[in-house]
Amino acid sequence: MAFIVVNWKILLASSFIFIYLFIKCIDYLNSKTALDYVVIFLLIFFALLIPYKVIDWGFLSGENTAHLALCKNEVLFYHCNSPDHTLSATVYYKAIPDRQEVLGWVESDKSIEKLNDCAVKDMNNWSCKAAGGYREIGYTSGVYWTKPTYLEKDQETIAFTKKMYAVPRWKHLLLSVHESDNPNLQLLMSIIF
Repeated sequence: MAFIVVNWKILLASSFIFIYLFIKCIDYLNSKTALDYVVIFLLIFFALLIPYKVIDWGFLSGENTAHLALCKNEVLFYHCNSPDHTLSATVYYKAIPDRQEVLGWVESDKSIEKLNDCAVKDMNNWSCKAAGGYREIGYTSGVYWTKPTYLEKDQETIAFTKKMYAVPRWKHLLLSVHESDNPNLQLLMSIIF
């Protein structure tokens, strides 16, 4: 089973929105105009579109998705208290326990890379060497992590790696909105977080 992180504020807000939309649908069903049916269709369309866009569905095919972001400070226990900005790369991983290997690919570049020196328990618990052995990446209980190895000597790369972490797709989308220059979207972000 994939590890899914849910923010209680978003869950509460979406519950209220769902209840409101359900009540509106009941009201629209009581009337018989064509415009009402159009509104109902649009409500159902968006109610189905939103989960499709904000949930990572890779877990259904045994894949892990890492939507990467940077923390202002060093990441502690796989968690960042002060997100800095998102990284544009979304990385997909497919762990194969029988062969003790992990395949990785970036969303924008479909070339598949086989990671080295892997220890694979299952799709949610594995570790491998990456970047020529200079970095170790993996998942523990479904949570992405990365750390530099003893081979890495460049202090900037070490600091960058220690600040990198993965967020769920919905949070990556919200952080991307927060990075925009639109003050209304930033206000929405401050209310949600």
